Amino acid sequence: MKELREKISKLSALISEDSNTDNRDFKVNVLDILSDICDEVEALQVNQESLTENIEFLNNDISDIQEDLFEDVSVDDLDCGDEEYVEVTCNKCGKGIFFEQSALDNNTEIPCPYCGADIYTSTKN
Repeated sequence: MKELREKISKLSALISEDSNTDNRDFKVNVLDILSDICDEVEALQVNQESLTENIEFLNNDISDIQEDLFEDVSVDDLDCGDEEYVEVTCNKCGKGIFFEQSALDNNTEIPCPYCGADIYTSTKN
């Protein structure tokens, strides 16, 4: 960014030395625009650096949380999802829905999430 500011400064000096007044206003306006663009780019760089730093902090925080949560847990300790799933098809809308067997065992009626009709009615009394 420093190099860009130096180039704009040199260009400004060249324009001020120019004795041709026909294009001088145009050149000064272009120089002002370049200076404004330089300011905006510098602000964007500062924001980008801040965002990068914040992301690094968040990443470190998440890593710390993961370590705290899983420090004493092995792969064998994790539940591997041994639940049995059953597909039930709705008689009204025809869409299939998967349920855990335990959900079917513990409920007398289950409504269809798509149409609201009773998708499952237990035969238990």
